[in-house]
Amino acid sequence: MEEDLKITRIISIQMAPQIRLLQNNDAELEEKIQSSITNTIPLWKNQIVLALGMANTKDKKRKSILKTITKEDICI
Repeated sequence: MEEDLKITRIISIQMAPQIRLLQNNDAELEEKIQSSITNTIPLWKNQIVLALGMANTKDKKRKSILKTITKEDICI
């Protein structure tokens, strides 16, 4: 039994650096994901606002053209 405890202790000591490395990698990955979220979502929102603005402008231009065509057709 004492021998099993010694083996378990040695294995634990040997695995400690691997566990720390995995923990550090997880922390780095978490930071990268958080950075991506912090930077990407506002950029994405901005692009959506711009796209909606452009669509609204095109819609207004179409309505203006239709009104002009209608007025010209009525006058003829």
